[in-house]
Amino acid sequence: MEQLKTAIAKHRNIQHHWHFSPQQQQVLQQYYDANQLLIDCLNSNCEITDVVRQEIEASLLPIKELQKREWQGL
Repeated sequence: MEQLKTAIAKHRNIQHHWHFSPQQQQVLQQYYDANQLLIDCLNSNCEITDVVRQEIEASLLPIKELQKREWQGL
């Protein structure tokens, strides 16, 4: 099992040990919070045109992919 985890981490290039400064952590948290707010708004019954919704969703694709993977346990 450990060998498999190691192989997956290496293949996916996810074995990095990030060392963010407090300022970098704050910026990343703000980025996450802003995107989460957009997602929450899109998931509500907000009234926006389909074009605007598609543009917002296209800009959020990486975050949506991360969330999908999180829910799938990847």
